[in-house]
Amino acid sequence: MAIDIQRDRRIGMTCDSADSQYISARGYCLADCGISELMESNLADLGLGKGWSKNPLHEITMSEVSALLRLEYWFAFGGLTGSYSYPMGILVTGGAGFIGGHTLRQLQKEYPNTQIRCLDNLSTGYRNNIPNGIELIEGDVCDFRILSGLINDSLDGVIHLAADSRVLPSLQSPNLAKKSLESNLNGTLNVLTAILETGKRIPFVYAGSSTAYGDHKAPQGEDLLPRVQSPYSAGKLAGEMMIRSYVITFGLWATTLRYFQVYGPGQPSEGSYALVTGIFLSQAKEGAALTIEGDGSQSRDFVHVFDVARANVSALKIDGKGEPINIGTGKSHTVKNLADMLSPNQVFLPPRKIDLPATQSTTRRAKELLSWESTITLEDGMTELLNMK
Repeated sequence: MAIDIQRDRRIGMTCDSADSQYISARGYCLADCGISELMESNLADLGLGKGWSKNPLHEITMSEVSALLRLEYWFAFGGLTGSYSYPMGILVTGGAGFIGGHTLRQLQKEYPNTQIRCLDNLSTGYRNNIPNGIELIEGDVCDFRILSGLINDSLDGVIHLAADSRVLPSLQSPNLAKKSLESNLNGTLNVLTAILETGKRIPFVYAGSSTAYGDHKAPQGEDLLPRVQSPYSAGKLAGEMMIRSYVITFGLWATTLRYFQVYGPGQPSEGSYALVTGIFLSQAKEGAALTIEGDGSQSRDFVHVFDVARANVSALKIDGKGEPINIGTGKSHTVKNLADMLSPNQVFLPPRKIDLPATQSTTRRAKELLSWESTITLEDGMTELLNMK
């Protein structure tokens, strides 16, 4: 028995079969094809909500699109008493990194029956960031052969976090700037090409950066013209532009998330990739003076990595048009205020050569498109981190 997902002519929307490129939008009805025979536990196992047999006209979500495709294969090859196998899965590039590891854990929570894999070259990531049950493929997004094979088996979505990341290394020398740009642009181009070569509409999430806003006054909304001030920022923004052009030209399904200052468990605390939150926490736990660059008046929108991981997974579930979406709290704290939360023992160092005066996210677009907003305040997040062993 096969499932026939038909056109709902009352709405005038089209819907292709599982053998076609994709299921395109919302508002479909299921033909009378035996779904009523399924127990609700079967539906839950496949990722479908309750009531499908009772309510044939249903507002479909992206995760349910994948589940419907599984149903097609289940009936075709397994039936009610058999088993089904469908080459679906989710790939996270850079999954061994700080944000990547938390994103993998969030995916396991929301997609418990989906194969989730991680591609990482471990240049800045760590194996212990990858949770049990996730397959690690040690490789580079600049290796198209490896990447293409993985994306062919990742039709539920691709979250692209792999990058030569952070601003500071790209400022240290022209050679490091060149390396950052080449790695980030070529890697992103490879991911886009591999997705399009499948001939499928694979949801794609790109890790953008709020550094695109440069020295714009806070708060910074997505409609502001970019003012990049580092090679790293220019490379991340160029990735956004490539994605947008591929959405328009080739029909790519993509969402760009512009992260603000991400912090949380596992954040870097030393070296070129260290975050101010990680540095301060490490110094406070050691009883050392907190080192503030400049007078501490520079402010940042600090967003917890747990919230960022939720945003990454939420972005897989929308029909992305390539537009950027801010991922921040909408609140800004000075570096001095951050230091005061942790210790009165502070020393002041010369300011950085290039340091943005303030970042603060607008939050409207994330709420409207992703149904997402931050849930962890900086005070609560830092207190918990300070108390962690």
